[in-house]
Amino acid sequence: MEVVLKPALDWEFAESLTKENMAEYYQRYDISWDTEMFADSWKNLDNFEVHVDGQRVGVIRFSYTVKTTHLRDFQLVKSAKGMGIGTICLTLVKKHAIQHHSVEVVLRVFPENPAVGLYKRAGFLESDTCGNVIEMRCSL
Repeated sequence: MEVVLKPALDWEFAESLTKENMAEYYQRYDISWDTEMFADSWKNLDNFEVHVDGQRVGVIRFSYTVKTTHLRDFQLVKSAKGMGIGTICLTLVKKHAIQHHSVEVVLRVFPENPAVGLYKRAGFLESDTCGNVIEMRCSL
């Protein structure tokens, strides 16, 4: 299985996938989806598509500070979950962060999201609570 990150050009795909995957959490925490905010963030973040054997199956989005890569969004289509793709993607995320001279990767996730287990297996540790989400960090 070949998993690669390619520069993303289709923000509508990214928005649709993110909105679908996050709907349960947004409903639980009474958060309204804001298409304009997503479109604005698209301009300010480093956006990538996840491709597996040539098929687009997800989106990964980054921002950066001096020594930190922030994993702002990591979404996979439902059919790509549970196949080890997430683990491979997190390895690619770490390599990407190292290329940007970061010493850590930071992300935020809802605590009941099953991805918390994936992040922990990949070496992320809970570092803080920010409202309804937990912050996790991985040293590189």
